[in-house]
Amino acid sequence: MQAQLQSLRPPGCSCGRRGGGAPPITRAPRPSAAPPRLVRCRSDGGSSGGGSDDKGGGEGAPPPRLPNGSVVFRAAGGLQAPEFPLTCPLLPFPPSDALHPGGTKVLHLYEARYLAMIEKVLKASSQVFVHACVEQPVDPGSNSISRLRGALTGSDFALGLGTLVQVVEVKAQGVGALVRVQGEGRVAIEGLIQAQPYLVGSVTPLLDDPIPADAEEGALKAADELAAMLRECSDLCARFGGVEAAALQQAVLWAQKDRPLLPGLPPETAAAAAAGVATGRAAALERAHRTAWAALSALPQASKSELQSLARYRLAAMAGASTVDRLQLAQGSLEAARAMLRARVALKSLNIGAS
Repeated sequence: MQAQLQSLRPPGCSCGRRGGGAPPITRAPRPSAAPPRLVRCRSDGGSSGGGSDDKGGGEGAPPPRLPNGSVVFRAAGGLQAPEFPLTCPLLPFPPSDALHPGGTKVLHLYEARYLAMIEKVLKASSQVFVHACVEQPVDPGSNSISRLRGALTGSDFALGLGTLVQVVEVKAQGVGALVRVQGEGRVAIEGLIQAQPYLVGSVTPLLDDPIPADAEEGALKAADELAAMLRECSDLCARFGGVEAAALQQAVLWAQKDRPLLPGLPPETAAAAAAGVATGRAAALERAHRTAWAALSALPQASKSELQSLARYRLAAMAGASTVDRLQLAQGSLEAARAMLRARVALKSLNIGAS
């Protein structure tokens, strides 16, 4: 397996942030065996960090041609939660393109093997795969992926920062398809099962540590403050529109789900559940956990330096295991972003008045 991971280069996929029972994507002939290759990300202003502009064709057999722009799949509610350990495809990206829970991304898949992968995902009951990050060779420094919880390390590579993503929508393109996904929760990569024609691995939930009882009230208060800030930012974003505003709205809705596809906190204890005292509190703490992730969404017209700062906040959040610490991290990030957004809205109003 490791011999097949010697060269991880860009595959027939680019990605950006634009934004059951559907007809399957037409399967093209599978290309000849080749090493799995790194997926690089085309940045066009959404919820995850930048990347290279990989729009070129794929390898092997030509990808299928589909009616351009038609929606061939859109997720329905009530999807079945996956059972763990879960065996599913892994799509590898650079560490700078790590996708946090609640974040959205659009992938342009055009190589036959990745279209076949998505077709298989859509036929599954939960319609999920793993967005992972690969490091090759392994960084010997303290910031290496190999040092993070849930990472899988080989002789010359590390695979980590795994996020279980749900396929939200698939739109056909003249060549390939645009696949919009949303992060559901972090996962630990336990092992690789298949390297060709695409990576398949075994994953398990990567949960936060339990919130200490004496910190629960503070966490819920911090989450309420974050939720109020998110509502204000959402209202301000409406002045600009665009993919960032849409991604923020999706993240806020994701944080409010009653039944998350992949919870981020350990389940309540059997004793507390039997006593009838934990169910409501556990649900509130899970929403607090998800609100912290939602607050790490990008806002409209952010500068390059602001996006770089946000990427650092996200990586720190992905590396941690404390919901309380992440709430504080998200509050610091969102306060700075909200201040800049308020200034941009004020300037926009002045420009409108001057015209």
